[in-house]
Amino acid sequence: MKKVLVAAVVVSVLTLMMPFPVFASGFQDGKIVFGEDFTLQSGEEINGDLLVLGGSLVMEEGSFVDGDILVLGGNVVCSGEVAGTLSAVGGDVRLEETAVIQGDTATIGGNISRAAGAVIEGQEITGNSIDIPDDFDLSMPINQIENVPSVRFTQTPVWDVMWYLFRSVVLAGLAALVVLFWPQPARRMADVIVEHPLSAGGVGLLTFLVAPILLLLLTITIILIPVSIVAVIALIVAVVYGWISLGLEIGERIAKSAHWDLHAAAAAALGTSILSLVVGGIGFAPCIGWIAPFTVMVLGLGATILTLFGSREYQLRSATAAALASAAPVVPAGEQVDESAAEDEA
Repeated sequence: MKKVLVAAVVVSVLTLMMPFPVFASGFQDGKIVFGEDFTLQSGEEINGDLLVLGGSLVMEEGSFVDGDILVLGGNVVCSGEVAGTLSAVGGDVRLEETAVIQGDTATIGGNISRAAGAVIEGQEITGNSIDIPDDFDLSMPINQIENVPSVRFTQTPVWDVMWYLFRSVVLAGLAALVVLFWPQPARRMADVIVEHPLSAGGVGLLTFLVAPILLLLLTITIILIPVSIVAVIALIVAVVYGWISLGLEIGERIAKSAHWDLHAAAAAALGTSILSLVVGGIGFAPCIGWIAPFTVMVLGLGATILTLFGSREYQLRSATAAALASAAPVVPAGEQVDESAAEDEA
């Protein structure tokens, strides 16, 4: 059992820590550095946000970041200029005499040291948390609150990528656990997606179209609001379960083609992580990026419904085929029907 869990975790982590430690360009010229130290040399510029995960950041004199900087799990030594906020979580920030920070400078679990001449145009925030005043009025518009220290992280492509990677990790780990304890239901749903994609897609699409209307009607009745909440949760679980079942199919096919002897849980983690990375990557495409994730969700939801969350097999048999099968005479192998005798009897 322990070997299976270790294999699932290793597969999930290794899949995401592939040989691309640095993502550069393509996200409005921002940059993500994953698992290593990063140095922005003199004369270099980044026209966007900079995110460093699991490493330290060094900005030389004459370097410039036209955006926010966030460093997780590392230290910052800055001699350059930052147009936005400079933040570090779990590390110290040292500002040299030529450093210029146009926004706030903040650390959580670290310290800020400034050399003579270093400029911070915003606020300097340190500590393990940010205290909310007792007289803080939640009904007050946020733009009327004064002298309340805050670190503002706007929705940027960097955070979109972070959420994309985090979601892939969570789904891969969840897939390993689900298939580890309930392998057969996931296998039944995967079979439906592969063998009957039109049926699964049709049922899933119909559910996506009808479900919001039914949920709205249940909510309007007020008394049935708890039922609508349960229905929403069941719908989300069904979509995730279907996603995992398709990931299981992908993982097993990859393992088979590569001649790997993987447990079903490890194969599910591998396939789900790859499916999430690929579909999520397509999702960044403007205008048409929603098509890929929506298609996978529709197929998974339909397979989940047709198999009742994998509790039963789904067999597609047309009414015509069933009628012909029941009406056709059974002829033993090797024997032929005497057509002339049949005509005489008629």
